[in-house]
Amino acid sequence: PSHDMSVSDSPAVESPARPSSAETNSKPPVVPNNYCDFCLGGPDLNKKTKKPERLISCAECGRSGHPLCLQFTDRLVANVLKYRWQCIECKSCGFCGNSDNDDQLLFCDDCDRGYHMFCLKPPITSPPEGHWACVKCSGPRRGRPRKKLSS
Repeated sequence: PSHDMSVSDSPAVESPARPSSAETNSKPPVVPNNYCDFCLGGPDLNKKTKKPERLISCAECGRSGHPLCLQFTDRLVANVLKYRWQCIECKSCGFCGNSDNDDQLLFCDDCDRGYHMFCLKPPITSPPEGHWACVKCSGPRRGRPRKKLSS
């Protein structure tokens, strides 16, 4: 897929309409790094592609990365721009807000939010195979057949 992103000097994080408990902290905003932690290029140059590419910045620590360097799909980029995204070092559970037991954190393939397997309802004991989407992305009704109403 194409990763042709517009260049932006502003932080790539925005506040969500309905933040989870992990996203409702009252910390002051961090200053995002103006370079990619992976290729060391700025928004004007991804050193891997030799093209301009916006930076996605962690709301907690300010570390930044180009979507291509982060291996983010276009859909993932669109979703992480909608909330206070956390890098892998700062990732906490979207339900309990805790970053302990990071070996138990699952990352949503559609939005990159993290969730402990034991915080899910129902809890799971091992990571699922293949694509996994959190409840915010899959929704309680998405993927389920609708019942026909009696006439």
